[in-house]
Amino acid sequence: MKKILKWGAISIVALIVLITAIAIASGGGSKSTGSPGAVASSPAATRYSSAQQVVTALKQGGLACSGGSDNTPVVSGASSETRCNFTSSELVLIDVFPGAVSTATVLSDSVSTGTRQIWSDVGPNWQVQTDGTYVKRVQAILRGRVIAGPWHPAAADQQSSSSSPSTVAPATSAPASPSMTAAQAQAVQAAQSYLSDGQGFSYESLLQQLTSSDGSGFSTSDATFAIGYLKPDWDQQAVDAAKNYLSDGQGFSRDSLIQQLTSSDGNGFTEAQAAYAVAKVGL
Repeated sequence: MKKILKWGAISIVALIVLITAIAIASGGGSKSTGSPGAVASSPAATRYSSAQQVVTALKQGGLACSGGSDNTPVVSGASSETRCNFTSSELVLIDVFPGAVSTATVLSDSVSTGTRQIWSDVGPNWQVQTDGTYVKRVQAILRGRVIAGPWHPAAADQQSSSSSPSTVAPATSAPASPSMTAAQAQAVQAAQSYLSDGQGFSYESLLQQLTSSDGSGFSTSDATFAIGYLKPDWDQQAVDAAKNYLSDGQGFSRDSLIQQLTSSDGNGFTEAQAAYAVAKVGL
């Protein structure tokens, strides 16, 4: 009788040991993944040495940007720049910088597009400017942080001085780009290039430059579309033109500069735009 009780006790102990071992084994897996509810951190965004490397990374991630070629950077401080297209209606500007990129840099140095809604995915030393439709796809591939437009001086001043975090998610109501033909997309690129070179164009002079056989040779309808799409800041363009006149050594009075800016043989700005410009340059 005592022998039977002894073996029964051993069986009970063995059962307890077995249950404990199973519990430890099942709990070990959860411990290796960290605390309950922990989320694995996302891989850090990569640095790139050229804008073309960014294009390649996007393509490898399933988002091809066609027509890209290296350009002289128009964004201040950038060392490499590419303009390309996700679709015929989606222009993309990619910049790589030698150092870190801040929110203020992105907002103050972005190419002017009037009040068009633009978003940037920004990495350690690069930015990809596109529309809200694509910025999340870009971020999913390249990581980085999303910074919201639109790009115009008031918004840039307000957002660059804001203390709010720079990881602003794009609003679902961000307007989509109007559909474009291939010719319209090319006209937009040409117009943006003219506007960013610092000469200073009025509506009339830009339209003439885009449509002239000595200029770009676009149709009037494509050129008009491009200008309407970009919505340039004509006041700022007038200021750029006025600065160029003052720097060429001819010597201008206030009245003569206004006449030059408004003349059809000069720049073709309106009286209001010219008056704004001469005031800005100190005449």
